[in-house]
Amino acid sequence: MSELLINKETLAGLQSQNQWQDFWHNQNKFIVISPLGQITSLPKTFALMAGSFNPLHKGHKTLAKVVEGLTNQPVVFELSIANVDKPWLDEKTVLKRIAQFIGYKTITITKAATFMEKCDLFGGCNYILGYDTALRVVSPKYYDNEKAMIECLKNIAAQGGRFLVAARMYDNQVKTLANLIIPKDLQPFFVEIPVEHFRVDISSTILRSQGKNL
Repeated sequence: MSELLINKETLAGLQSQNQWQDFWHNQNKFIVISPLGQITSLPKTFALMAGSFNPLHKGHKTLAKVVEGLTNQPVVFELSIANVDKPWLDEKTVLKRIAQFIGYKTITITKAATFMEKCDLFGGCNYILGYDTALRVVSPKYYDNEKAMIECLKNIAAQGGRFLVAARMYDNQVKTLANLIIPKDLQPFFVEIPVEHFRVDISSTILRSQGKNL
């Protein structure tokens, strides 16, 4: 039986589960899907990598492997169907994105468009951020105001959470944690993933421009 057919059957089974239907009818805030394509629960401790995964690529996988080595925690991927700057994802699109993770890693599907909402769901886990994402995390624009931003990030830190920041190409330059402007009392909770451990310049945006989107 082909991998494509196996994935199709797995996704059909996923759609038939009550938790999946409850999520799409706004009765669940998030669902967690195992590498086997089955609804499961979050591990006790984990690092979270949020993204659109359109598509999932080598950079995501390499970064996940590096973080697991540095933290000794499993990486859980997060896909939000809600987005601050884009239309919400429909069920068909989400299933296509999930298919990439079957046989690979656990992924959670949420409606958490902002980092503040992710904080409410996942609290004190380790959040994996590329420089471009980290820039938004420390931008009051994505919270109610600057005070709300600081309170949200302090709340995560108080629960044991950290922000693991990876280098990214940004404005044609390699940007790292050192390039971020972070409130002084929050700086200890931001940890750099050393460039020598991770530096992959490929991005979903580049791949989509090459027609490799989902």
